[in-house]
Amino acid sequence: MASVDQTSREQRQENMGSDETALQERRRIQKIVRVGDERSIPELLNTLCQYLKTGSSQNARGIEPAAIAAIKGLATLVDPTPSQVKEYKTILAEKKLTAEQVVRAALNVGNNRVQGAAAEALGVIGSYASRDELIEREQFDKNASVRARCKMALRRIERRFKPTSGNSSFSAAVKTAYMSPDMDVIKEWDDDNEAEINVSLADEDQLGVAARSQRVRITGHNDPRMESQRTAFQDGLDYLVVSTVCGTASEKSFNAAMKMNGQRLASATLTKPFQFVQGSLGVFEGNLILLQTIPNSFVTIQTIRQAIESIAQSGDQIENELTGGQDTQ
Repeated sequence: MASVDQTSREQRQENMGSDETALQERRRIQKIVRVGDERSIPELLNTLCQYLKTGSSQNARGIEPAAIAAIKGLATLVDPTPSQVKEYKTILAEKKLTAEQVVRAALNVGNNRVQGAAAEALGVIGSYASRDELIEREQFDKNASVRARCKMALRRIERRFKPTSGNSSFSAAVKTAYMSPDMDVIKEWDDDNEAEINVSLADEDQLGVAARSQRVRITGHNDPRMESQRTAFQDGLDYLVVSTVCGTASEKSFNAAMKMNGQRLASATLTKPFQFVQGSLGVFEGNLILLQTIPNSFVTIQTIRQAIESIAQSGDQIENELTGGQDTQ
């Protein structure tokens, strides 16, 4: 009996050690991704390819967390612009492959977690070449989560390649959201030039769910929130408005928000955690909102992404303070 207990104990210790090694490798890959250097793409591909080569073997378990992190990193670092697509030498094939081709292989070979991550990545960096396999998975995969992520990926691809029409700056803004793995377009009103985007702000928890998020609204030049500024300045410019709700408008919440901004501006307290510098606070439809305006002539993919991320992070800081840590938006 003692030998059996000892064997079980040794097996548990071995599993714990392998799990810790797997998590360390995942953290290493995540650190590489955070640096944001496109030159690390070959290393991310190599990590993913190592997982794909293991197939369903026991070794796959130890590589899986890093492989998923690599897939998410590719969605962040790879430029999906057709003219910028590159091919890389991998251990999967003699000929060079694109990042999209490697991720597409993960959609077919990996387990449910890997397939879900691959589907999300293809929505961001994939082209019409991935549609058939995404459609097949969306229709016939046994896992509901994989089917849902494939459906979203197909929507992202269609929207990314949709010709720009009407308010071009608004269309560019929405397209930017579809190209960003940490942004999810929840609603889109073409006639009103308005879209609502959910922005993931924090690292994933143990269940793979983003710890905090913030909803951001993008609106074209006819946004009523801009009427006072348009009348005051009479500059004749058309604006894109990026805004987020920080809480219910009240004297208490407004005064608290003003105090936070005052703390930031005081030179002796610049090290305080309230470091939001972009956007103006205001009240709209009973809510305290943070908004930023961007002239249409300045709208680019980079400026829109920065504006959405900045407003989301700043709005979340204010909301976090006003609600005592609740994540309501």
